[in-house]
Parts: sequence; structure tokens; C-alpha cells
Amino acid sequence: MKQIKYLLLILLIINFGSLSLLNAQNEKASLVIKGGISIPTGVYSNSIGENASISRRSGFDFGNDVGLATLGPVFSIELTSPITKIKGLGWLFSGRLIINPTNSDDLQNYYQNTLKNTTRDTAVFSFDIGNWVHVPFMTGFSYGYNLFDDINVYATIQGGIDISQQPYRKVDAFFTRSKTTENIEDTKFDVAVSYGLSASLEFEFFENYNLSFNYLNLGVPSFTGKRTLNPKFFNGIFDITTNIAGDKRPVNMFLISFGYKFNI
Repeated sequence: MKQIKYLLLILLIINFGSLSLLNAQNEKASLVIKGGISIPTGVYSNSIGENASISRRSGFDFGNDVGLATLGPVFSIELTSPITKIKGLGWLFSGRLIINPTNSDDLQNYYQNTLKNTTRDTAVFSFDIGNWVHVPFMTGFSYGYNLFDDINVYATIQGGIDISQQPYRKVDAFFTRSKTTENIEDTKFDVAVSYGLSASLEFEFFENYNLSFNYLNLGVPSFTGKRTLNPKFFNGIFDITTNIAGDKRPVNMFLISFGYKFNI
């Protein structure tokens, strides 16, 4: 049911954009294709969260308010249709693909240190954590002003939805006594959808070249998934595989992008 609701919202945004283009009459719409970098901020970039622990219930729990996200690429496409009655104002629709790799070095060191002087000090951990993937679709308004000859400045504000995938988590352990390596945790998450906001300041040079600085708040997506633990490390567990519900991770970032504008 939720998937249908979000699909209808996307179709409504696209339909609204089509109507806006038709209403623009003789004014030219524009299409900007961009590429750049995503800079995670706030807890999304934290390398370890509060209350991080190892337990039979949650496996390697990274703690609260942590995303492990690092610098990554962003690709976007933006369609702007002028609102003819207000000079400089346009309706804007955008779609993006954002990929943020992760860094688990601090986590690995933390968990390794927690085992010192315990009965499980014979395990050496190795973490394999995937990438964050975000596909936000947003709509809003753009206002442009001619700053100097051949230089225009734009301010934009948008709202919409983000389709996101939290990184998978795999943890292997090398047992020094038996000289064997075992996978002791395998966690995978389902796709989640959240609401987001975007604000940007953009500069256009010679009518075609675009440099944009964008702040993106993608809300707090709530992820479901499955976690599989190995009883050879997690002694006494009742369920090897358990369901994950309500794993919430706040997502915020800055984007710096370069693009080229086409008049259509």
C-alpha cells in the first residue's frame, strides 16, 4: 500500500511538470545535467554511534545516530519551466542519484578493543559494509537574477521523496586458535522511502555552465531487513535469522555540482 502511495506521488509530480511546461507558452524551458560530489554532514557522517555494542540480539550494533557515510558521487537532472507572470521565477523538477561509500575503520577498532581481556579475545574482525544509495525526486521553485554580464544567480527550494538503500553489513572473524575464518553476521536492508527538502544557490555562466551549492535533508528513513548471526560466535542465540524493523538513520548532506544547461 505504501509503495502505491509513493508511486502515485511521483506520477503526480511528473504530471504537474508536464502541465507547467504547457502553460509556459512561448517561454523557454531548460534542462540541466549535473555531476558532482556529495559531502555527508551531521550524524550521517559519524563513524560510530552512541551505545555501540555486541549482543546476541542485535549482533554488531553500530549505535544511535551513525551513518558511516563518506564523500561520494552525485548525478542529477533538473527541468525548469518559467512561470510567465513573474519574471525570474520558475517551476523546478529534479531527480538525483547519490552514492555514499562507507568507512568502518573506527568501528572495527572499537569492537576489537571491546574483546580485549575477555573469553572471546581470540577473534579478529573484518568488516565489509556496502554503499548508501539515494534516489530523490523533488519539485519546487527557482528564482533567477542577472548578477553581472554573462553571470546569473539562482536560489531554489524543493521538497519531495527519497528512495534509499542502507548499506549491507558483513562481519567475518578469524579465530586464532582454530586458524579458521567464519562469517559471523550478515545483515541486509530493504529499500525505504522518506520525505526530503532541498535548498541551493546556483551560478550560471555564459547562459550554459552551472555551478551549484546544495543542502539536502532527506529526513529519517526507517529501514526493515534481516540479520543472520553465527552461533559459533554468538553463543546461545535462539534464532539465527531475525527481522529488523524501524532502523532509523538521519540523512543530511551538501552537494557541489557542475552542469550544462540545454534550452528546450
